[in-house]
Amino acid sequence: RLFSPDNTRHIIANSRRGADEITRWYGYPRDRISVVYNGVDVERFSSGQREAARAELGLSPGQRMILLVGSGWKRKGTRYA
Repeated sequence: RLFSPDNTRHIIANSRRGADEITRWYGYPRDRISVVYNGVDVERFSSGQREAARAELGLSPGQRMILLVGSGWKRKGTRYA
């Protein structure tokens, strides 16, 4: 009922894929969905703080790290990461 065009005037999705899935799975009109991407605090994640954050996590400069936030792990393909 949440995605019924009769019940909801407009939907905000955080990705084009999410908007496309709402249209495909629920038949919601695509022109009534806006995509607003998640923001990133560029000051917090600037290169000036990168090494301090890695040290806090116990990571050496050469180690790789992947951060995944949210849900829908299967859809995001984390199995392949």
